[in-house]
Amino acid sequence: MTLFDAAALDVFFEDAGNMGLSNRTRLQLAHEGIADPEDFKEFDEDGLDAVFSNLYKPPKIPATGAAAIAAGRLREIQAYEVSAKSKMRLKGAMLIVKFYDDVGRPLDPDNMAWPVIKRFLEQWKALMERKKAEIGTPPKLTKTQAVHKWLDAFTLHISKGWGP
Repeated sequence: MTLFDAAALDVFFEDAGNMGLSNRTRLQLAHEGIADPEDFKEFDEDGLDAVFSNLYKPPKIPATGAAAIAAGRLREIQAYEVSAKSKMRLKGAMLIVKFYDDVGRPLDPDNMAWPVIKRFLEQWKALMERKKAEIGTPPKLTKTQAVHKWLDAFTLHISKGWGP
C-alpha cells in the first residue's frame, strides 16, 4: 500500500528536484510497468535497464495516410527522453523501495524525496564497498586446533572490526 496520491506522483516523477521526467516519458514508464514507486519492487537493475532500452528505441507504429496504410509501412516515433540524472535517480529509487520493503517501512512522499534517496545511496555505496573490501575470514575451529588458540585468533579477528 502506498500513500501517494496523484499530486504526489506528479511531484515524484516529474519534478526537477526528484526524478525529473517529462510527462510523456512518465506515461510511457507507466506503460512499461512503473506507474507508482511501489512498482519498483518488481524490477532489478537488468529489468530497469530493459525499460530504459525500450524508452530509447520505441517500437515503430503504422504510418498515416491511405497509401502508407495500404502498403503496410511503419514509421518511427520519437524516443522518450531519460537524462542520465533521471536514470541514476530512478535506479536509486528502485534500491530504496526494495530496502523499505525488506525492513517493512511504508512508502510515502517524504521518504521517497530525492534528498532522502541521495543520503540512502551514499550509505548504501559505503556498505557495498565495505562488503567488497578484503575483510579476511574468521578462523575456523577444527579438530586439530586447540580451543584456546582458536579463541585467541577469533578475538583478534573481532578486534579488527571485521566481525564474523
